[in-house]
Amino acid sequence: MTRTRVALIVAALALMAVPATASAVDPTQPAYGGPLTGAQENPAVVTTATGQGTAVISADGSTITYIVTYSGLSGTANAAHIHAGAAGANGGVILPLTVGPSPMTGTLTAANFTASGSVTTFAEAVAAIRAGTTYFNIHTTAHAGGEIRGQLVAAGDAYFADLNGGQENPPVATAATGKGLVVISADAGTITYLVTHSGLSGAANAAHIHTGAVGSNGGVILPLAAGASPMVGTLTSTNFAASGSVTTFAGAVAAIRAGTTYFNIHTTAHAGGEIRGQIGVTVAAPAGPVVLGKVIGSHGTLMVAASNGMTLYTFTKDVAGNGKSACTGGCLTAWPALTVPAGTTPTGDATVTGALGTIVRADNGQTQVTYKGLPLYFFQNDKAPGDTKGIYTNWEAVVLVAPAAPEPTVAPPAPTLPPTSSLAPVLPAGDGNWSGVLALMGLLALTGSLAWLGRRRTSESR
Repeated sequence: MTRTRVALIVAALALMAVPATASAVDPTQPAYGGPLTGAQENPAVVTTATGQGTAVISADGSTITYIVTYSGLSGTANAAHIHAGAAGANGGVILPLTVGPSPMTGTLTAANFTASGSVTTFAEAVAAIRAGTTYFNIHTTAHAGGEIRGQLVAAGDAYFADLNGGQENPPVATAATGKGLVVISADAGTITYLVTHSGLSGAANAAHIHTGAVGSNGGVILPLAAGASPMVGTLTSTNFAASGSVTTFAGAVAAIRAGTTYFNIHTTAHAGGEIRGQIGVTVAAPAGPVVLGKVIGSHGTLMVAASNGMTLYTFTKDVAGNGKSACTGGCLTAWPALTVPAGTTPTGDATVTGALGTIVRADNGQTQVTYKGLPLYFFQNDKAPGDTKGIYTNWEAVVLVAPAAPEPTVAPPAPTLPPTSSLAPVLPAGDGNWSGVLALMGLLALTGSLAWLGRRRTSESR
């Protein structure tokens, strides 16, 4: 093993062993939303359907995360939007929701915006939400104009979390990542949560909110509905379990606001938790590169994640530099994105000579790392550093240094035969008897040939 390979491996292991560090508690983000009913439609709709909607604007105003639940519709929801309009007034669509079964969740950016009336930019859409002049609307075939509607008004405080294996104590080497959100209602009586995840080593068999500061483990205080992503639910005091110094639901609310709670998702392979995310605290990644070069078998030097040593891939359906990922839904489950905290500038070691950057994913708001403008991904079936099972149709490993060309094969030289004349018998020189012997041998050969010819003629004449 070369010194370079040893150095790269040692560097990767060192980065995996370094615990994450935290900044101060993030500023509180206001949440907007409220109940959805037929009575809020204009004109009012008679329906037993109800719903609840929440929207949270990121601190920099670049994303809007939403959660919309509903039940009792007259038929399938065939469209859902955020419209511009004050209570009782109808307005045009400015932002689409991903329509589907309840719950509907997603993240919106300027790329999703459509101008309507006086709202001509995404920034103005954000301002309209903050001003209370927008509303959720869910449409059905029976009620094409909308069956239930809900005005977005101040609805409490929101706190975000980024989930990864590096925040576990001890850290877990995994390609899995996640995103979390909690919204504490204005009366502090309910906690609404949204947790997305991808790339887990297996099914999420448990998920909770724990008490504990960054780097410290603590007990469960609130259960989440563990399952496929997204996990959505509402918690009240009936769901609370005391742990340590947190003895009441009000104490749990206070702990969330103080940044001393965390999401934790458990799997069979990682019973103590595979990915974890501090709620309301931006946890900085360890200092050092995000990606490294590593010699892997006959593939040459491939790009791997510094956090876990796992091979990274690009998707041939992605377009370099367009700021988007073509891998969503089930694709993203199989090919989890390499993500970093928002605002991170990714770096690489000396083998990474191309440009590193980031994009904000439209489906979940995560910040995904790019190389030469192409988003980077893991493969869920790679289980250990050095695995390259993700080299697949439409998927390529990132080759930083091509493998060395094999030594040319040189054919062995053809044998050199002696001159034909040298094959003649060599007779002792100066012995005249050999001449006689040769003459006698020639005579005997001639006699034999004449005898054979005579026998043949006799045979033919019969």
